Amino acid sequence: MNDVYNSDYYVRLKIGPTASQETIKAAFFSMVREYTPQRFPDEYKLIREAYDILKNPITRDDYDSRLRFGPEIESLNHQLDQAMDGKSWSKAEAVLKKLINFQPKSSLLRKRLGQVYRKLEKNSLALEAFKKAIELNPDDSSHLVDLAHVYRDMKSFSEAEHYYKQAVLLDETNTEAIRELAFMYWVYADRKMDAVKELEKAIDSDGVLDFQDFFYIFDLLRMHLLGNEIIQMQKRLNQLSAIINQDDDRNMVINSILGLIDLGVELQYFNECAVLYSYLSKLDDDKEWPKNAMLLSQTQEFYDRKDCNELIRIVTLLLTMYYFGSISDADQKNLDELQGLLPSQVDTSSSNAEIKHAIKVMKSEFHYLYDLNSKKWDTIMNWGPSKFGSKCPHCEGSVNTPLNEFGQYNCPHCREVIVYNSGGFAKLAAEGCLVSTLFIAIALLSLAIVGCGILF
Repeated sequence: MNDVYNSDYYVRLKIGPTASQETIKAAFFSMVREYTPQRFPDEYKLIREAYDILKNPITRDDYDSRLRFGPEIESLNHQLDQAMDGKSWSKAEAVLKKLINFQPKSSLLRKRLGQVYRKLEKNSLALEAFKKAIELNPDDSSHLVDLAHVYRDMKSFSEAEHYYKQAVLLDETNTEAIRELAFMYWVYADRKMDAVKELEKAIDSDGVLDFQDFFYIFDLLRMHLLGNEIIQMQKRLNQLSAIINQDDDRNMVINSILGLIDLGVELQYFNECAVLYSYLSKLDDDKEWPKNAMLLSQTQEFYDRKDCNELIRIVTLLLTMYYFGSISDADQKNLDELQGLLPSQVDTSSSNAEIKHAIKVMKSEFHYLYDLNSKKWDTIMNWGPSKFGSKCPHCEGSVNTPLNEFGQYNCPHCREVIVYNSGGFAKLAAEGCLVSTLFIAIALLSLAIVGCGILF
C-alpha cells in the first residue's frame, strides 16, 4: 500500500514520531515535489492534511494523544476512516460526535466534523464546528482557512476574504490561504485583477524569487492560460525557469505543466498549450514535445480556416483532443457521430468536393495534423460520389439525386418539380410557354413552305 494513504500522519510523511519541526517541514516539501497538486490532487490533499496537523505543536500533541487511546477509540477511528473513504458523510458525522465525547478539547475532531458538514452542505453547522476549532486552538491558521471556505460556499465573499487574510496574518507561510483567496477572486467574485495582484504580492513578499513561490507562479500561469494571455504566460514561464535549481524541481515543473496542458487541451486552448509544450522542450530533450507544440498550433490554425469544410475542421479538432487523451465523454460521442457522417457526405458531389479540398489543404499546409489520421484521409480522397447534390431552384433547399440520372424530380422540401440535366438543377419550363414556342415554330415553317411554292 502507498504510504501516502496510511492513516498514520507520520507514516504519510515518511518520518518518525519524534521528528523535529524542521524535519516535518522538509519532509512535506519533499513529498510535494513528488505528488504535485495538479497531477496528484488526492495524494497532495492527504500529505497536506498530515503536515497541517504535525507542523503545529498543539494539534500535534492532540494527534499524538489520540494515537495512545484504547481499543474503543481506535475502533471509532477505524469506523471513521471507513466512513470517510466510502464518502458516507452521515455515518462519519455520527462517529465524530462519539469521538468528541471522548476528546472534547480536540480541535482536530472539530475540524474534521466541520469538513463533514461541508460535504453534507450543512453550512451553519460547519461554521459552528470550525469556530469551535478556532476557540480550542487559535494559533492554527488552517482553521481560519476552513472557516473562510464555508463563507465562500455561502457566497459571503467579504467574510471569506476576511478570514483568508486573517489566516495569512497569523501564518505568513500558509500558502493555501493566499491561493484560495486568489482563487475566490478569480472564480467566484469576478475580481480577476485582484487575484493576480494577491499572488504577485505573495511572490514579492520576501524579496526573493525561489522555489517557495512555485505554487503562486503556477496559479498565475493557469489564470493567464484561461484568460488567453500568452504574453503573460511567457512571463510566468520565465519565472519558473529562474527558480529551478535541481532535477527534482525540474521534474515537478514538468509534471505540473503536463497537468495544465491536459486541462488546456480539454478546454481547447490549443495555442496556449503549444506555448507550454515549447517551454517543456527547453527543459527536456523529449522529441515529442516540439511535435506536440506544432500539432496544437496547426489544429488551431486549420480550425480557423473558414474556406475549408466545417465538418473536417471539427473532426480534426476532436481528433487532436483524443490524441492527447483530453477528450470528454460528450466530445468523444460527438467525434464518433461526426466520423460516421463522413461517408454520406463524401457520397454527394457538392460536399465531396468541399471535403477533398479541405483534406488537400490539410495535407499541403498542416502535415502534423494530417499525419494524425493520414490513412483515413487517404481513403476518403479515393471515394467518388454516387449522388449529385445542389440547391433546389425553387426553395434553395438541398436536393440529392443519383449521379448522372437525368430527368424530372420533386424537391423533398417544397415538392416542386425540378429538372436535372448536365447543367445541374433547373425549373421545369412552363407548359403555356412550351405550346407557344411550338406554335411559332410551326407557323414559321409553314411560311417558309408557302414562300418556296411561290418561287417555283
